[in-house]
Amino acid sequence: MKTIIFILLISSTLSACKKTISCPDPNISIGFISEPLQNIDTIILRKFVANNNYQTLIDTLGIYNNISGNINIYPNSDTLTVSMFNLQQGIKQGFDWQIFIPATSRTYNISDIEKKEIEQEYGTFETDFFCRDEITKISINNQNVIPNSYRFNVLFLR
Repeated sequence: MKTIIFILLISSTLSACKKTISCPDPNISIGFISEPLQNIDTIILRKFVANNNYQTLIDTLGIYNNISGNINIYPNSDTLTVSMFNLQQGIKQGFDWQIFIPATSRTYNISDIEKKEIEQEYGTFETDFFCRDEITKISINNQNVIPNSYRFNVLFLR
């Protein structure tokens, strides 16, 4: 009987313990409103040093429809959503970004990304962590678009 009480006491103590984790950066997807799918078959994503007037290029990523398993383009009504599942390649804070659409020769400058760092408490035995930091500010072509053009981690472009 003492053994059962001891096991129950230890189990309840461990389950009451909490750990705090820092949530990772949110995945920012891109949504194109009223854009035909054939215009979005190729997207060039350029990463720049932040606050340097797009002068110092760090990296360039070509996004091609139906080629990479890490990048998908989803048509939905009049909107196309581009989701990047590899967070190392996606848009995030700390850099300025350019999205270039070769079919239309349009360029979107994305800058001033700010986020709220979120920490979440979890129980000792929990293994699934679903939190993400929260985007509080983002600018497209020097215009702040939070909160109107940013919903569910999709940055909508026209």
